[in-house]
Amino acid sequence: MLEIARAYVDVEVGRALAVAERSNKKLGKVELRVQKRAQRLAAKARLKVDKQRTREEKRTARLAEKERIKADRIAEKELRQVEHDRLKQQRMALKHELESERRRLREATRKRPARQLRSTSTACARPSRGAATCPPPAPPPLFVHKRKRDGQIESSRVARAPPTVTNGAAAPLTTALPSRHRRKPPSPRK
Repeated sequence: MLEIARAYVDVEVGRALAVAERSNKKLGKVELRVQKRAQRLAAKARLKVDKQRTREEKRTARLAEKERIKADRIAEKELRQVEHDRLKQQRMALKHELESERRRLREATRKRPARQLRSTSTACARPSRGAATCPPPAPPPLFVHKRKRDGQIESSRVARAPPTVTNGAAAPLTTALPSRHRRKPPSPRK
């Protein structure tokens, strides 16, 4: 009990000394102004730090939101691209399928070329055992040089025209043909 009383007394003595010290130390007006000014500056500094911290938090939140939106846009763009590629592949597959179906129909409805008979001309026949087939004669060319074509036309006209008789002899055919297409006069028979 004695120790408890002593501890109580020590606490009370400490309090009394603190009160006495405070009452002895009276601040002057200048010191009070300085102390209040220091308190105001400290409060202002704390407020500034708090504002800066909230501004930084808002900024980081905005940046995080921008990054999230950007990532969402990129993901959406990739999804659209994948869908576009898939649809394009479907269209191409359908197009190829349609083309192959058209080709099959065209081949099914196409007339087969008629079988050509073998030529009986002696120029194409070979004396060997195998039957020879001559290639079909080539059609005349569609586009021929004009002078050549005119010469051929004239020569065919002259060949078709009946020979004119003068003094009982046939007129030579070389008079109406151009110089390139002249035939040699027939040699007299012996």
